[in-house]
Amino acid sequence: LQFNGGPTKTLALLAGSGGIDAGDPAGCHELDAILQTDQRGLPRPVGAACDLGAYEVQPDQIFQDGFDP
Repeated sequence: LQFNGGPTKTLALLAGSGGIDAGDPAGCHELDAILQTDQRGLPRPVGAACDLGAYEVQPDQIFQDGFDP
């Protein structure tokens, strides 16, 4: 666990992780509550389904403006 943003430590998912988009495709939920953000406050789901755990992988922000090295 490490600080990846937000109030608590989380486990960041690495590229290619089996936990990415492996959650319920019907939506992100905990108990009966629908979750709109991950533990860091970032939007979820991103992709086909929620990522497993408290950390939702976000798109690569450096390329959001069309910059291409």
